[in-house]
Amino acid sequence: MFIRQKQIFIAIAIGCFLAGYFVGREHLKYEMRSALENAAAGIKSALSGAADKPTEQPRKPKVTKSFPVKATLLRKGVRSLDYGRSEITFAANFSNATGKDIRAFDGVLTFTDLLGNEILNAGLAVNDSLAAGGSLEWEGKLDYNQFISSHERLRNAETENTKVTFTLKKILFADGTVQDFQ
Repeated sequence: MFIRQKQIFIAIAIGCFLAGYFVGREHLKYEMRSALENAAAGIKSALSGAADKPTEQPRKPKVTKSFPVKATLLRKGVRSLDYGRSEITFAANFSNATGKDIRAFDGVLTFTDLLGNEILNAGLAVNDSLAAGGSLEWEGKLDYNQFISSHERLRNAETENTKVTFTLKKILFADGTVQDFQ
């Protein structure tokens, strides 16, 4: 009985090997056929003069939406904690251009370099009052993880070379009304 099971197992293994071999050959044929078709199309377009045309579409300028609560970065630093941990600290100034007193608001604070390249997005909720036409200095922190590249980039970026933009999601006004910006 044991010998019969062993023979069946070997037959199944050989069958799987042969099936995999032929499937692999078919895939190789497909890859070669695709490569030849792409090469032929490239040669055809080169001979017809179409190769002189740019293949990449020009980029459209990024349109930024204007929000009534704006943020500016005041300072950024790193604080060492116990057991080798540290946190990235920052202070931002939020200004209110809504014309109404704000009780709370939330959104996404995006840190960028001078060229506008995104470093890190941080979701935040501010539960401090902000008077109409006024401003609020708000301090935040982020637990630093040396294995996350965006944390490393933000930690090493000089404050004067770092900008922030604030994408407002929702405002709770002092009168109880809520305005969504999503």
